Amino acid sequence: MKTKMKFAACVLGLGAGILGAKQFDPQECQFPFNYNVMHGAMSGYQSVVGAAGLTEKDAIACFKVAVQAGIYTAYTDLGNLYQQAKQYKKALEAYQKAAEKGDDAAMIQLGTMYSSGLGVAKDYHKAFKYFEKASLKGNVAGLVELGVMYEYGLGVKKDYAKAMEYYQKGKTDNEGNMALGAYVQIGHLYFEGLGVKKDYAKAMEYLKQVSTSDNKEVAREANRMLGSIFEKGGYGVDQNISQAQFYYKEGAKAGDQESKKDLIRLLNAEAKKYQDGQDYDNALKLYQEVANAGDPDGYVHIGLLYIGVQGEKGAQQALEYFQKATDKGSSWGYVELGNMYKDGKGVAQDYQEAINYYKKGMQTGNALGYYSMASLYLEGKGVPKSPTKAIEYYQKAASLGKGDGWFYIGQMYEMGHGVKQDDAKAIQYYQKAIRKGSALAYARLANFYQNGRGVKQDYAKAMEFYQQAAKLGDIAGYVGMGQLYKNGYGVKQDYSKAIKYYRKAGEAGYYSLALASQQGLGMVRDYLGAITYYRRAINAGDTRGYAGLGSLYEGGHAFRQNFAKALELYKKAGDAGYAGLGALYARGLGVPKDAQKAQTYYKKACDLGYEQACTLLSK
Repeated sequence: MKTKMKFAACVLGLGAGILGAKQFDPQECQFPFNYNVMHGAMSGYQSVVGAAGLTEKDAIACFKVAVQAGIYTAYTDLGNLYQQAKQYKKALEAYQKAAEKGDDAAMIQLGTMYSSGLGVAKDYHKAFKYFEKASLKGNVAGLVELGVMYEYGLGVKKDYAKAMEYYQKGKTDNEGNMALGAYVQIGHLYFEGLGVKKDYAKAMEYLKQVSTSDNKEVAREANRMLGSIFEKGGYGVDQNISQAQFYYKEGAKAGDQESKKDLIRLLNAEAKKYQDGQDYDNALKLYQEVANAGDPDGYVHIGLLYIGVQGEKGAQQALEYFQKATDKGSSWGYVELGNMYKDGKGVAQDYQEAINYYKKGMQTGNALGYYSMASLYLEGKGVPKSPTKAIEYYQKAASLGKGDGWFYIGQMYEMGHGVKQDDAKAIQYYQKAIRKGSALAYARLANFYQNGRGVKQDYAKAMEFYQQAAKLGDIAGYVGMGQLYKNGYGVKQDYSKAIKYYRKAGEAGYYSLALASQQGLGMVRDYLGAITYYRRAINAGDTRGYAGLGSLYEGGHAFRQNFAKALELYKKAGDAGYAGLGALYARGLGVPKDAQKAQTYYKKACDLGYEQACTLLSK
């Protein structure tokens, strides 16, 4: 957190009391107002116009009357009004007149204008001079601003010890009033460990005292740091994600966008943990909190949960949530609505309507819209089959900075999907993808180096790429590292390390991830991704991968519908293919309809624990 924090205006108020003894008579102003009401509004950062019921023009006129009556702090108030209107030259003149009469609040404002370059050339030396003059008159805002200048090296040599000294001096004024900015800045020094030993407990001591301040700027900074302290833990404070969420939420309420992002990030992570543990009720509640926090993609997650868990039964509710998401500005929601029309879930299948929604997603810069359009061209659904067009859409996604666009083109060449199989071109696109941070491409290239496919076999390079894939979140990286250790490729054979990496990939490994990709369970539905992971499952010895590929051929997802191919793959799957074989015989798809055979296969699948097969068996 290196953002410069300045709190001159939030320390004690802009006014320093009425100079001189002459009492202002409201009758001297032709407008109905009371100077103290207006001055108090300015000091409390309210709208002077709203507080006194005047127009800005009237307020300026009345402050001018106050000046003529000898109330020189009105010059400072005038300056504030001019500054709010971005009339910096007039503001500067008004502040200078007030400062000449000894108004320390005006000195602070002049210092701020020079340090920020508002209407004048930025001049830290002049700013320092005005802040110092104000501090000598007892204005603690001046002390805090001097501390800021030393903390950030603005016009002076950076000196954290001096910064701390000024902040400590500026904590309270002569009447015991807290200088809020000083507390935030001291907390910041302890939070970052600047000039002092990093100490989250000490930082909290100061930040908590001002976290509930009515001053939004102070509340934003204090709550953001408190959230970060509890999220990270250490330095005298135990990690507490619940408390981190609380403070990020408070920071977001105060208008801090960084706190809002951090809150959404934590809520999404917690929701995913519940989802992975199949606690869908708690996952749903947290995704609702994500949406409530201002991220409409929370609604998309809820919609995907309904479809993933309830299937067709949840389609209508999913549609409602996807629509809700788009109403709130989610581009991902448009893509998922497109998927519903493409697959005919909850609505009549309509490829043109799917395309319309994908285009809306693309118009808002969502790469998933481009991936989905590419998929339609690969499959020839709703559009003429055209691998060339598919590549164009993947390239457009890549132009948005999404490396997976290049990855999918590489996958087309690796698999010969719509193009002539070409390992050299596949490698070329995978390399482009990793330059954009594609985890999928790192894992795929690692496999090429491991097997010496299209490149010289290089186990060290394979390990490097698997590690990078894992770091970026692709479990294929962990499985790949496990394979290298299991077989002793480029490393000393080590079964314990292999097991460790396999466990990191998750108990179900690739098959689980492929299912999630195919069904859109907690992630974007991605049939090409499902193919990738089913193939990886097969390579890892998991025959369920054959059953997964069979289901894609049966449903016509990513591949042209082919019941004969589905039959072949279900048979290859062994035990894992019984349910699929039962479905083919039950409906006569690619085989003669045979209810008895269907029931036989369903029973075998049911005996192995496939619940869906048990349900079909009972019908």
